[in-house]
This record gives sequence, C-alpha cells and structure tokens, in this order.
Amino acid sequence: MIDRTCARTDNEYEWGVHVAFFAERAGLGAAEIEALAKGGWDDAVWTAAEQAILRLADELHDTAAISEAAWEDLRAHFDEAQVLELIALAGFYRTVAYYCNGLKLPLESYGAALPTA
Repeated sequence: MIDRTCARTDNEYEWGVHVAFFAERAGLGAAEIEALAKGGWDDAVWTAAEQAILRLADELHDTAAISEAAWEDLRAHFDEAQVLELIALAGFYRTVAYYCNGLKLPLESYGAALPTA
C-alpha cells in the first residue's frame, strides 16, 4: 500500500527510502518493484490478496472511493480492521506526498529512483 501510494503520487523521496530499506526484506524483486511503479493492480506478479491491496490504492487515488467490486476482493482476504488500516496508510502516505512533493525533497543518496512510465 505504501509503495503503490508513493508511486501513484509521484513521491520519489518516500518511494526511494521504502524501496531501498524494505523491498528486499518484503521479498520484492525487480519485476514487483517495476509493477508497483508502472503496472496494473491486476498484474500477474501479484497474489490475489496483493491485487486487492493495489486495487484499493488505485481506487482511492483515482476517486477517493472504493467500488463494491474492490470491497468484495478485500473481504475475501482481510478483516475489517486490516482494511481500515490499509485505508489509513493510503491517506497518511498521500499526506506525506504533499509534504515531500511540495517541499521538493531530493531523493536520498541511498534511495531508489522511482521508475518512470
């Protein structure tokens, strides 16, 4: 959720920090990192649960709402508290993007560059 929200908001500063520190620990390889930045929520590199998270991130970014189809996907994999946490993460990292992008924070020297479309 965090990396997808950073990618969708062009928040390279936060993307770079998270990918540099957590991608490997989370088991994300080059294909997943590329898909997070530029792929569709339904890309084949993702499990069904991961697709549900990315769909949620995309819908919240695009419409600030959640479709019934997305809710069905989420309910198949997560309980209510987990979904609420995902929504809160998306909102929090959108706010972080406002700060990072608004202040034009440069990418950290150790940060991963956000792949471009």
